[in-house]
Amino acid sequence: MTGAVAAPPATVAAWGLLARPVDPVAAAGALLGLSRRFAEALAAAVIATSPETVDLLMQMPRLLRSLSVATTTRAERCQGEVRGPILWSETISARGASGGDPELLVCAAPQRAYDTAENRVLVAALHQIVDAARSVERHIGSTGDHGRAARRLTSLGLRYLDHRTLNGIPRRRPNPREVRRVRAGRRARPYAPALAVLDRAVVGLIGSDVAEVADDRTVRQHALLVHVVGELRARGHDVPPLLVRDTTLVGGPVQYRHERHAGPGLTAGVHLDGAVVEADDSVTAAIELAGY
Repeated sequence: MTGAVAAPPATVAAWGLLARPVDPVAAAGALLGLSRRFAEALAAAVIATSPETVDLLMQMPRLLRSLSVATTTRAERCQGEVRGPILWSETISARGASGGDPELLVCAAPQRAYDTAENRVLVAALHQIVDAARSVERHIGSTGDHGRAARRLTSLGLRYLDHRTLNGIPRRRPNPREVRRVRAGRRARPYAPALAVLDRAVVGLIGSDVAEVADDRTVRQHALLVHVVGELRARGHDVPPLLVRDTTLVGGPVQYRHERHAGPGLTAGVHLDGAVVEADDSVTAAIELAGY
């Protein structure tokens, strides 16, 4: 017999009530009572310390030894030897400028090129890690455990970016066509950690990230919010997904404001038609009192 599926943590369930697409930084700020600045720091810390980031950095020494390489050619002046197909037009011009030396040849010499789609994905992922780590340093400083960890990540990411095979690759986010090409290419497996970092950065914060840093009082308020919305919907009322308006979550007759965002004229807690729902055991009474 299959066991019952456990209900998600209250904060994860509250995150699931949000309208999509969601601004994860604004949503985290509203749910946790954070300023935009600290919500951005949380998002950066999540990316910088994510399993995807750790995996890529662990794989980098091996990956640097087996990077994707393309073969290109460059015009090279050769004296008495052939290093590739002879470029006759360039050879004639070069001989004319050097007194007609018959030993002088200009060849299309082959050379290794590291500016490939795979390596552009890798460089973009490393820059993503460095940017996230620097953001953590900028918001919380470089002291303390988190600050020192961010500084180490910055240093490690920059060291790999400065590797002779990668430092000539321009920084830019790969376009969707390049990403699809890498995913479907024969080198997809070794470059999967870099793709995972870019994917994680696009997603940003998710409910479980926010749940990890929510305090007990905040979690109880999230549970109450989920209970109110769930009870209203169970009674057949249309409660739309919650939108972030300034620092408040709003969905039809339901509002939620964290206590750190309360102030003059702004009451904290879960509201139904403007009235505060005090506790979980008063939800039914509050709903019926409001005429639902």
